[in-house]
Amino acid sequence: MPNEEAIQLAIKDLRAQKVKNYAATARKHSINKETLCQHYNSLQLMQDETASLHKKQLSNQQEQTLLLYIEKLAAHSFAPTPQIIQNLIAEIIKESIADNSTHFEHYFQLLNEKIEKYNIESSNICNFDKKSFLISIGQVTKQIISVEALKTK
Repeated sequence: MPNEEAIQLAIKDLRAQKVKNYAATARKHSINKETLCQHYNSLQLMQDETASLHKKQLSNQQEQTLLLYIEKLAAHSFAPTPQIIQNLIAEIIKESIADNSTHFEHYFQLLNEKIEKYNIESSNICNFDKKSFLISIGQVTKQIISVEALKTK
C-alpha cells in the first residue's frame, strides 16, 4: 500500500493545479498514477456527496413519493418541467420559495444600502406592508412597490 502521506501531499498538489496533471504529480511524489486518480476522485465524490446531503431539502421518503408521482405523470404522457418539479418540492416541504431567509437578508441589505445612500431617516419610512412602503425624501414621497404586487392591483 502506498504511503498515505505521499498521497495526501499529491492530492494537495493537484488541488493547487489549474489543469490537473496526474502523471507528473504521481511521478513527483513517487506514487502510481492510477492510485492517485482513484484517491483524488473518491475524495471529490465524498465531498460532493457531503455537500449534496447538506443541501438536501427532502427526506428519503419524500423523495420516493415525489419520484412515484413523477412516474405516474410520465405514465399519462405528462412529463413535468423542472419548474413543476420545483413547485411540487415546495408543496411537499410546505415552504414557499419566498420563505428562504437568504432572500430576506438580501432584500433588507439592499434596502439598508439605499436608505444609507439617500440619507433617509427612519421617521420618514412608514406603512411597511406586504405590497409596498412609503419613503419620504424632502418634499417628495415615493411609494416602493414590487412588480408582483403591482400586477395584483
